[in-house]
Amino acid sequence: MEIKNEIPDCYLCPNRHKFKCISLDTLKKINSSKKFRLFRKNELLIQEGTKTNGFYFIKSGCVRIFRNSSSGKEQTFSIRRAGEWVGFRDLLAGKTFVQNIEAIENVEACYISKEVLNELMEEDSNFQMEILKQMATEWKQLEDQTLTLGTKQVHSKIAELLISFRTTSPDKSEIELNLTREIMASMVGTSTETLVRALSDFKHRKWIKIRKNRICFLNVDALKEISGLNH
Repeated sequence: MEIKNEIPDCYLCPNRHKFKCISLDTLKKINSSKKFRLFRKNELLIQEGTKTNGFYFIKSGCVRIFRNSSSGKEQTFSIRRAGEWVGFRDLLAGKTFVQNIEAIENVEACYISKEVLNELMEEDSNFQMEILKQMATEWKQLEDQTLTLGTKQVHSKIAELLISFRTTSPDKSEIELNLTREIMASMVGTSTETLVRALSDFKHRKWIKIRKNRICFLNVDALKEISGLNH
């Protein structure tokens, strides 16, 4: 982790629209109190079991949220991108983090302390509502993931995963994916070998094309059909 001396201005942030509902006083407090940090690929922003002292707003890059089972196996729950908060749920819920948050590419993040968060929650009802909205979104995504893992066949789960990656840029036929096959497999509860076979099958059917860390979507409708998202 690298702590940057040059702290970006919230008023000039490309993710400024994420704060459109909060008051100017709240934005001013965040702007003056935040710390700016750079995490290299594979570095942990937050480690499971550590004390909850603050949370992060992702300015650029992507992170993954995961936990380790008692056997040491990783389960990846979600990917978070620029414009999203991470770590605040555990911060509000308890004294220690129960999840790991790892940079899957170089990440710029703004750190907000627990003390500042508590002040903002008390002073600005709009900020409080934004936090609650994102928590509700995370809970829904977790419920959807649980339903998918428990009821769908492997090919359906993997097709749905690919579609979920595309939703961040639905107008693009090609996306960059900085996830290993192992991480993707853990997101759908299958083995790496099974995931690779499914991706090969999708390529054979000419639904996708894979070039290194880029996926080109050739037949989105077919992926939606097999995933059940059209039903």
